[in-house]
Amino acid sequence: MAWTNKSIEKLQRETMKDRPLIVASASEPYVHNYSVKGLVVSKGAGGVITALEPILKTTNSTWIAHGRGSADADVVDEHNKIRVPQRGKSYSLKRLRMSRRDFRGWYYGFSNETLWPLCHNVFERPVFYEHDWQAYEKVNHYFAEEILKEAEGKQAIIWIQDYQLSLVGKILKEKRPDLLISQFWHIPWPVADVFQICPWRKEIIEGLLGNKLLGFQKQSDCSNFLDSVSKTLEAKIDYDNMTVTYRDSITVVRAFPVGIDFKSILQVSQKTRKYGKPFTKKYLTSEYEYLFIGADRLDYTKGLPERIKAIDRFLEKYPEYHKKFAYLGIMVPSRTLIKKYEDLNNEMETLVANVNYKYRSPKWEPITIIKDSLPHNELYNLYRSSNAALITSLADGMNLVAKEYVAAGPDDGVLILSYQAGAAQELVDAVIINPYDIERLADSIKSAIEMPRKEKVIRMNRMKDVISNQNVYRWAGKFLTKLIELSSHNQ
Repeated sequence: MAWTNKSIEKLQRETMKDRPLIVASASEPYVHNYSVKGLVVSKGAGGVITALEPILKTTNSTWIAHGRGSADADVVDEHNKIRVPQRGKSYSLKRLRMSRRDFRGWYYGFSNETLWPLCHNVFERPVFYEHDWQAYEKVNHYFAEEILKEAEGKQAIIWIQDYQLSLVGKILKEKRPDLLISQFWHIPWPVADVFQICPWRKEIIEGLLGNKLLGFQKQSDCSNFLDSVSKTLEAKIDYDNMTVTYRDSITVVRAFPVGIDFKSILQVSQKTRKYGKPFTKKYLTSEYEYLFIGADRLDYTKGLPERIKAIDRFLEKYPEYHKKFAYLGIMVPSRTLIKKYEDLNNEMETLVANVNYKYRSPKWEPITIIKDSLPHNELYNLYRSSNAALITSLADGMNLVAKEYVAAGPDDGVLILSYQAGAAQELVDAVIINPYDIERLADSIKSAIEMPRKEKVIRMNRMKDVISNQNVYRWAGKFLTKLIELSSHNQ
């Protein structure tokens, strides 16, 4: 069955019995800020928002998130809510506020200097500070309290998102065991021996076991989690059925690969005929015959230095592509208060400057970088205007950019995709690469350019078929169907 927004509406009506759905995440889908132009509304970035918003629109649900915009508190009602988006189908966004100190310790500290590097394991050492952990605990309690207020008097379905809220499930279960509580962990789960170095591993795993259903992107993440439970707690683990029984409560662990809203992205990308060189000249002035594109948060897990080094090696090995090849990188600044990210930004600026200095000519330089997020229609037009996309993640739960490129890109485009991205398990017709192998990565750029058009079209059509079927509605539908099934079996 092909899953659509109508499928989710039917699921909510017939299976969920119109039980309210409450989603909680660290990041908010829309941000309100004051600027010199007045009040500005911008769309949040990231895979969680990309995956969830179509579901929230379809189910008219409530999304609880941290509000960090300068005008966020001024546009909400007395219940800290606002309807978003401004046009079309909307849903309730409830904003949670906190002190800068709590935010720093929870988000920048424990979430992104401890859990993020611990789970991605790309040779960045996590740090373990007691004060960050205390802030993380406090903010998880804040979120749980807001969820409980929203669920008061309701038999609600709770869907917690990602690693910033790993303790919420247990807190909710202790207060409201009648709630149907679940969580999706969007990033990788490391092997058990790596996770064991975390001083608060027991508290995190106990928090996650407060959920009736716990979802991951890949089967290997599920197995790693069960191994971590085995090493940390005295619990009964059923590897065949992927369940954990702990303190007379069962948590079911499953893989649900995240999809995208394929149909919507395809429609947006095909609405305009403004693509190709007439469109791209607003972003890069360089001449080119072959345009490669990348779109990433500026994060050390994305393999960005490796990508630039591979472009350098490609131009060094194959000088016949000088003045013909161009790379346009959209790098959205991320977690700018963390020194590792500041260092990465500086490293990228140096690498790009060196490559451009080494090869540029009066009308051509190989690399152009945009440090800003672009509106979806602009980004999709850039995808459609390119010859290939470079996705070089060193570790990635899924990487929805890879799927968006397939949906919005040209019929004869090429996706060069790291085997470390979760999407590589589904998009087997991409050019799969090892991001650490600079030599082979450089060669893959040449191969993408020289691949016969017929082969490119065949590969892209196969990938389009995959992501149109394995779409975001299927992801949410399968997850919520399983959750309801567990409830009806009274597990």
